[in-house]
Order: sequence, then C-alpha cells, then structure tokens
Amino acid sequence: MLEVRPKLAPRPAPAYFPSPGTPGEGQGGGLCGDEDLPKVEPPPQPSPGVPEEGEIVARILPRRRIIFTTACILAVCVIALIISFVFAKDGRTPFGATLGGDFPCFYVAAGILSNPGGSRLYDTALQGWRLHHLILTEPGTALPYAYPPVVAAIFRPLASLSYPAAAAVWTLVSGMLYVAGLAMLFATCQSIPRRDRWTAVLLSLAFEPFIVECLHGGQISTIGFAAACAAIALDRRGRPFLCGLALGLMAYKPTLLAILLPMFLFSGRWKILLGTAVTVLVGVVASVLGAGSDACLAFLRLMLTYLHAAAHGDGFAIWKFVDLSAFLKLLTHRPDAPAWPICLAGAVTIWALLARRNIPNSSRWAIGLAATLCFNVYVGVYDSILIVPSLWLTADLLYQNEIPQSGEFHWLLASMFIVPFFSPFLAKTVGLQLFTLILLWAIWQQVRLISRRVEHIPRSAHHLNTQPRSL
Repeated sequence: MLEVRPKLAPRPAPAYFPSPGTPGEGQGGGLCGDEDLPKVEPPPQPSPGVPEEGEIVARILPRRRIIFTTACILAVCVIALIISFVFAKDGRTPFGATLGGDFPCFYVAAGILSNPGGSRLYDTALQGWRLHHLILTEPGTALPYAYPPVVAAIFRPLASLSYPAAAAVWTLVSGMLYVAGLAMLFATCQSIPRRDRWTAVLLSLAFEPFIVECLHGGQISTIGFAAACAAIALDRRGRPFLCGLALGLMAYKPTLLAILLPMFLFSGRWKILLGTAVTVLVGVVASVLGAGSDACLAFLRLMLTYLHAAAHGDGFAIWKFVDLSAFLKLLTHRPDAPAWPICLAGAVTIWALLARRNIPNSSRWAIGLAATLCFNVYVGVYDSILIVPSLWLTADLLYQNEIPQSGEFHWLLASMFIVPFFSPFLAKTVGLQLFTLILLWAIWQQVRLISRRVEHIPRSAHHLNTQPRSL
C-alpha cells in the first residue's frame, strides 16, 4: 500500500541564518552543507527603499562600530584604573574617588575578623574608625559591612597586605572571575554563531555594571556572576547536583536566591535544591567556625534591619538600586511607599509561569535571573551583571529555535548596554531609574519567547526529507 504524505514547504531561514542555496556558506550552500537537499526558493525580499526593522538596527549599529565602541570604553576604563593605582595617595585616586570604591568595607571587615575577632565584626563604630584611618574619610563616614562572616574570612588573607596592594589583587581576581564566567557562557551557548559570541564577549566586558561598578567600584558581584554561569553550564550538562553546589555560592547575598530557589522548588528541581542546601550549610559552618556564633546572630539581626530599612527607604541611596521597589519609591518620591506587594505579585507571576513542565530550563534560567533583579529588594546596579547570562541564554534560544528575529531584540541589547552609563544620574536628579524599565523589557521579551518557540520547527526539522515513502 502506498501512503502519500503531504509535502511540507520549508520555512524560510531567519535573517541571522544563511538562506539555503546561498553561495559561499558551505559546499552544499545550506546550513548542513548537503548537496542532495531539495532547492528552496528564497524568501520574498522587501520593497526597495523600505528596509526592515532589523536592517535599520544593523545600519545604526554595525559590527565594526560595536567593536570600536567597546574597545574604546575598555581602553579608557583600563587606563583610568592604572592611573588610579599608580598615583593614589592616602587611599584617594587623582580623580578624587576612593581607591577601590567600596572595597575598603571588605578590607576593614577582614582586618576586624583577624583582630579583635568575630565578636565585633558588625560593630559599625569600629568599622567607621578603621575606615577613617585607612582612607582618611570624614569622621562618621559609613561604609558598613553587610555580608556573611564567611565572606570576611575569604578576604582575610588580603588584610595582611597594604590596602593598595589588597585592592589591586582583588581587582585582578574580580576581573578573572568575570572572564571565567564569560568563558563558560561562550562554551555553553553553542547555538550562537562564533563570530556573534565574540561580539557578545566585548559587549559584556564593556558593560557598565562590570567595568565601572565592579572593577572600579570594588564590589564583589563577580562572585555571584561566576557562580550563576557555572550553575547554568552544569545544568546544561545534566549535572543538577553540581549545579546546585555552584548556585549556593550566590548565598553570599541571600536576596539573590529569593527568586531562583522558589522557581526550582515549584518546577521540581530537587537535586539543584539539595546541592544549594549543601553549599549554604558549608558556608554556615565555616562562618561559625571562623567568626563564632555571635557574629552569625549579629548578621541575621543586620539582615532584618536592612530589610526593614529597604522597605521604608531609610538610610539608602535608592537611586543606586535597580529593583522595582526602589524604582517605585523614586518615581513617587516616597521612600516609605509600600512597594513590596507589587514585587511579590511579579514574583508569584514568574513562579507560576516557570512552574509549567513544558518550559525549557534555559528559559527558566534567563527569566529567573532577570526577575531576580526586578522583583526583589536591595539590588544594587552592580548586581545587574546577572542580566548578562540571562541575555546570552535568550540569544541562544533565538538561534536554537530559529525564531524570526526582528529588530526588537537588537534594540533591547543596545538599550541594555547604553542606559546604565547615565541611568544613575537620571535616577538621582529626576527620580526615574530607566534601567529598571529596560530589565522589565527583557523579562517581557523572554516571556514572549516561550510562547513563540512552540510555533516554529526546530532547525533539524527544516531539512527532513518529506517526499512520499512506500511502506
């Protein structure tokens, strides 16, 4: 008996993939290089003089211009960093800023842990006194240490060095952690063409929250960035327990896990949760052994104080934060505005969406990391480097599923790169944290991707032989 199956017309390749039969893209002219594949008519071209949206973006931001811009930003920032360390005096750079940005709080905490000990680790008066003598700040200047005792123990070896040397070592280590995370993303997101991955590396290196807030600002968010990238890579390799072990390193700032842990709980990723619990338990034990139980209890009390202060806007420069709660407080000019119900509603919506079984893990990671920055509290602009792996995964899914790419994603990437350079100033002067809106836009794009991916045939299905076959 002969069964005749309808012949499916191949779907035209999207703009960022070579069209079948395009000369110079392989021996066979198509994506797979097969010479015996049926010829496919090229997609209809737009009318002359009416460029498509993606073409407009490509004209405004061609690859050479992106490379030149990122190279200039990197060169200027690296030169400024070298000048800061070479010509620093009394903990101050020639530009008038503190050498190492916020790194003195970690250096001082490590020194207190060594002497007089963990019992006074969270003594703000002692921290202020040592900070004043370290970088000659005004008496009463506050740069409090608000991290678990185990973080101070990690920085303890640097406390034996002079402050400029310790700051230089941490700057180098921070850069290495970020580059290591990018290397893991580069190896994981194989669906992105290699040339585009190198462009993404340059954009990631020149990203303001890293190059300014972390490298110049002395923040330790690169630890969480490297941990998130390692967790994503291990999860994609089918090693959920090791993924959880890496994810647990983000507990150095507990709020970074406030969205991700419930997300994995509701989606039944038990091995990831088990690995995270093991890492957190090891951190707790190390904190107790290294600083004592009194220091651990003092840290818990400090966290409650910070949560209360963040909810009421007391003592925080909320223009430096990118979470939705800080955005609403700035927008309404009411630091005590009760914004937490909106953040909770957003988080619950994300958890409900990602609890569905047909959601790919890459989408869970991408949306979960972006939601961590928005539907949360006490998320500094330096923590927003976590959007980098989120965007890498989003681009990887776009290429993997061959979803037709409009200029919208290009505009998102351009906005994500440009806006952080001026959004803190805008937030401080006008009360509008524009970067928060860009992060919400990224979440919207990723949620739309979930609904669109099922409407498109995977790449491998585009070249299936659909001729009638005799049974």
